[in-house]
Amino acid sequence: MRRFRPFLALLTALVLLMVLAPAPAAAEIQNLDAAGLTRANVSVDGQILNADAFLVEGRTMVPLRAIFEALGATIEWDGPSWTVTATKGTTVVKLTVGEGQGYVNGKAVTLAVPAVLINSRTFVPLRFVGDALGAQVGWDQQSFTALIKTGGDCNLAPFQKHEGTITRGGETWGRCGSPHIVSGTFLVEGEDSPILSIQDGAVVQFEADARIEVGHNAPGGLKVYGTEKEPIVFTAATSGPQPGFWQGIRFYNQTLVNDTVIENARIEYAGEHDYGAIYVEGWQKTVEVLLKNVEIKNTQGTGLRLAYQGRLKAGSMGLKISKTSVAGDVGGFPIITSVFGSHNLPRGEFKENAINAVSIDASSDQIMATNTTWRNVSIPYAISNDVYVEGSAAPTLTVEPGVITLWAPDSTLYVGYNAPGYLVADAVARPEGGGEWFTRPEGGGEWKVGKAELDLGAELANAGSLEPGCALCGKNRAIVFGSWNAAPDRGAWNGIRLYGNAGDKSRLNGVVIAWAGGDEDYNAGLYAESNSAKVVKFQLSNSLITGAARSGMEFWGNVQIKPESTGNFFEGNGWPLRMAPEHIGYMPAGQTYADNDSQIISIYDAGSAQVTKTAIWRNQGIPYQFETSVYIGGTAKPVVTIEPGTALVFTSGTRMEVGYDGTGSLVAVGAAGKPITFTGESGRAGAWDGIIFTSEAGKGNLLERVVIEYADYAVQVTDDMGGFIKNSTIRNSKSGGIYRYYGTEGTSFTTGLGNQFEGNATDEE
Repeated sequence: MRRFRPFLALLTALVLLMVLAPAPAAAEIQNLDAAGLTRANVSVDGQILNADAFLVEGRTMVPLRAIFEALGATIEWDGPSWTVTATKGTTVVKLTVGEGQGYVNGKAVTLAVPAVLINSRTFVPLRFVGDALGAQVGWDQQSFTALIKTGGDCNLAPFQKHEGTITRGGETWGRCGSPHIVSGTFLVEGEDSPILSIQDGAVVQFEADARIEVGHNAPGGLKVYGTEKEPIVFTAATSGPQPGFWQGIRFYNQTLVNDTVIENARIEYAGEHDYGAIYVEGWQKTVEVLLKNVEIKNTQGTGLRLAYQGRLKAGSMGLKISKTSVAGDVGGFPIITSVFGSHNLPRGEFKENAINAVSIDASSDQIMATNTTWRNVSIPYAISNDVYVEGSAAPTLTVEPGVITLWAPDSTLYVGYNAPGYLVADAVARPEGGGEWFTRPEGGGEWKVGKAELDLGAELANAGSLEPGCALCGKNRAIVFGSWNAAPDRGAWNGIRLYGNAGDKSRLNGVVIAWAGGDEDYNAGLYAESNSAKVVKFQLSNSLITGAARSGMEFWGNVQIKPESTGNFFEGNGWPLRMAPEHIGYMPAGQTYADNDSQIISIYDAGSAQVTKTAIWRNQGIPYQFETSVYIGGTAKPVVTIEPGTALVFTSGTRMEVGYDGTGSLVAVGAAGKPITFTGESGRAGAWDGIIFTSEAGKGNLLERVVIEYADYAVQVTDDMGGFIKNSTIRNSKSGGIYRYYGTEGTSFTTGLGNQFEGNATDEE
């Protein structure tokens, strides 16, 4: 499996800085001696808290972690500043040791007694904490006990412990008994298909390396229903949690998918290698989990891992993943998924992750055999290996507007290779469900993809776009296929390839294909091939192909590009286009070619050098260069018409033959100031073999206002076809301008037809 390693050096440096940053000396904070203080008890909903409490200046002080957790809050401790931040639902409480003010949701509150150190442990004022978190605080003088009522009737002491296998018939964990403690591997499974239900306000803590497994060896389900105000928290059972302290929640083949949901929950400090805080595995069957308004943070390896046929259920939404760290030399992504799990991932909030992209790990499941949509989730997709879109169900890969895909070295997107499959990447098609981000682009106006949007997409078509946090991703409107390399060379990945089973449904509109197509034969940013009677017919429009080492777009065999394929830009490639003579007639005008190494359209024997269908060869603004001879003819009696101003360049030993293996005709009529030019690559007499009209050439042949130069014989005529060459210039021919075979004596091209002959060995013979 390929491992993505960018940003690891930076990440390591940041971690070292955090570890080595000096903390304030303990002497700066007053440290009280418990021996000189009066002890007190604390009761939470009738249960005595198993923790020391002391009176300081007549106020009850309780251990920081014990009281917050007993009241269902989770905490984050910042050692350098001696500050605790506690969160319960939507309430955030902040206290700093020694300071006379606390903060509730950012609002300052004066403290009767500040948080203090007692025997080097942090204690906080009970009254302030209870009030801030919505509890009632009282005092029983007779038993010297502080009384806390949370508003619920609870007969369970906090820190209920759970280990082994779930109780037959299922279990319910609620606010009562929180924090719940998970030890080891807690199995949610059994012959009676038990369900673990976790209620709003509950806090679940995990000991080191603990985890929950659902449906691994027998059926089981998990229902986590928090609320917006009282989310459920899964966290580490330690005072100094680090990413990966516990292993996460894992769902396997026998998960009861209709009885499994996580809603309004926060998961933190979990993860193991690339398993992630949440791991969903479908082994030879689909396993789906519904996630709604779930926050995953401070995770090691990855936040969400979807393996094999595991994926999120339709309706998943509100996903937030932050501060994911690398595990060894892998991970660091908020999401790692197979191609199956990449379908319909929800748009979310992903920030401060080591690598802020969705990793599509194709090593274990690289065939996309079902309809799949890559949604605009707000960060790029990173693809680690080849992806094949094909299968008996004729799947379609749909890529939504604004999606950025970055491909690892030597990886390829294959479409319809062994079985039917299609690609639809349309940057102006309204995504399913629309969305504010699509219907109202930044700056207002209609959603569109023009040259400015394509140029921005090209800027984002590399891994460097992730720094910092892919700031420009939200402005991108194109669909981008780029390179997983911060500074890619040409041909950094293999590009998109459409094959014989891709049919006629594939559409690319408003896309950027960058840094693809190596130097090898039949390699391009976009390559289409069919070696059978199956035609590959696709649309490419309003798109940019750039940075291809060999050619921007290349065809082989039975391939057609649709007439609406206009408005494309081919920039900075080896060749912009490479195709067979038969393909020329399908290539519409309206393209732009700039800054390519060879500003020509390369014509080669891509399966056949014969033109068998009537076609118009458009003036593309740059020459066609023939590396193969071209033959016009066949049972369909094709006519090739060449537009005014077109230039055709022939390499050594090549020719154009009209009337080959059947009737064929050539109509090349230039215009004033726009002659059609047939020339040789070297610019010397005899650089190419010229044009041959055989006895099967049709009656409609016509050459007018053309220039034919640097050939051996410019034109050879084997039958009397009349004066079909007019007002043209024939020059610098090595053996002769026009050679007439026996039977053509009736027509001379040197008189009465307005032709000019210059610098030929002989003008006509």
